[in-house]
Amino acid sequence: DLGDLTLGLGKVWDGGGGNDDWNTAANWNDDIVPNEEDDVYIPVTATVRFAAYTTINSLRSDGRLSVASGQLTLIQDGILRNNLTLQYGDLRAGDAITVTGAFSWTSGTLGGPGRVVVEGNLDLDGESHLLDGAMLVNRGAATWRAGNLYLTDGAIFENAAGATLEVSANANLWHYYNIGATPRLRNLGMLTKTAASRLEVLVPFENGGAVSVLSLIHI
Repeated sequence: DLGDLTLGLGKVWDGGGGNDDWNTAANWNDDIVPNEEDDVYIPVTATVRFAAYTTINSLRSDGRLSVASGQLTLIQDGILRNNLTLQYGDLRAGDAITVTGAFSWTSGTLGGPGRVVVEGNLDLDGESHLLDGAMLVNRGAATWRAGNLYLTDGAIFENAAGATLEVSANANLWHYYNIGATPRLRNLGMLTKTAASRLEVLVPFENGGAVSVLSLIHI
């Protein structure tokens, strides 16, 4: 079952290099590191660490992928059905990236112009996070535990209908240096601000859902 993407799957991770490094040529079926012409597949048994600067055509992953540094750009769609971790790198969606597994965002950049849709669990923790011209849509259960969230170039953070977003972080949600069009926070689901923390929102807040405030939220 290859899901919703129509991919040639010409570039397949086989782990032949004996490590978890995306940039090791021997880890790919043809012993060539993926490039912008490639439709990439990571199988369920694989754990892959990305730390390079690469553009690919599309991505289908049933394995675990960690973007640790550098920049990974998808021209077309991606579906990630296992764990995705974004640490200090830059993940860019040209069209749409759908994460049906768990997405842990500890730092780094999610970039556009496309959108990233998280249908599994979304966890924001660690240091600062930058949403750069992309739309991040939470359709599952999201927790924001630590780190500021900065938005640029018309970025949108949406908590979709039926989704939950729980904020326990002492954090700011700001338009980063006023770069580009005005970004937005949009709530169509359930947003809960827990006790013993403070959230400052300095972007327009569009609320069509429910908000439960147990401690200070400044908009």
